[in-house]
Amino acid sequence: MMVILTAHARAETDDEPDVAPSGAKAALILEIDDCRQADPTLTPDQLRARGSEHYQRGGTLYIQGDYAGAIDEFVAAYCLIPFYTILKDIGQAYERRLEYELAIAYLKRYVAAVRPMQRPRINARPIRRRTPPTSCAGSRCSEPDGEGLRRDHSARHEDHDLEQRWHQGVRHLAEADRRARRSYQMTVEREGFEPDTQTIDVSIGRPFTTYVQLEPLKGTLSIQVTPPDARLFLGKVNVGVGSYTAILPSAKYQISAEAPGRQRAEIEIEVLPGQTKRELLELEPIQETGRRS
Repeated sequence: MMVILTAHARAETDDEPDVAPSGAKAALILEIDDCRQADPTLTPDQLRARGSEHYQRGGTLYIQGDYAGAIDEFVAAYCLIPFYTILKDIGQAYERRLEYELAIAYLKRYVAAVRPMQRPRINARPIRRRTPPTSCAGSRCSEPDGEGLRRDHSARHEDHDLEQRWHQGVRHLAEADRRARRSYQMTVEREGFEPDTQTIDVSIGRPFTTYVQLEPLKGTLSIQVTPPDARLFLGKVNVGVGSYTAILPSAKYQISAEAPGRQRAEIEIEVLPGQTKRELLELEPIQETGRRS
């Protein structure tokens, strides 16, 4: 019996039960972790030129929908010139291929490699630099209106909110990656068949399909026939002479025996799982008649 299972893995939410997996996967080894050493005779300008050529070709392949080819070119470009923005390009190409686990891994590398000046920063300039100074004319001084203070408070709030969202995005990437790295023990059972257990690895966003061939439960069939030179048939197949013993899937079988000068015999035998079925067949002689004599 063949069973085809198709499923979609998805990231769990905090409200969902954390299904107990058999264990987490080992850390991914990315292509950029195994770069070949560049030709030491190349100058920095030549390395940049080759890296740029790979990067441009990768961009063209990405636009054309050849994401696998784009990944190869982006990786080659990064190995020559490890510029951090290429990590994001590789991650996006993997995302297009629905390989979310690798996409998350590269985007995490990108987040870790972003230059400090590229990250959102809280504007820590003092309030007084944004507030118009107090103006005085003679003995009369005018206090600044509250508009400058409101603008300053709003700007600082936006900066803080932007940085909070930045860190929240990083945490979500790490959480999605942790939930994606799962291995499960899958067992398929059906009455009359041996259960099948296997370890499966799933990734978020990617359909999972597997084929399971269930083996039927088996029993033993043992047949002896008299006379010992009689031929035995399992269905229409000749399986032996005089005796036959075999381990067979549990089912019903047609057994027949024949020998010269003997009447042909045919019986139906049911082989039960985990049991031995024994049968003794005796072929009766063909009775003599006047015509036969």
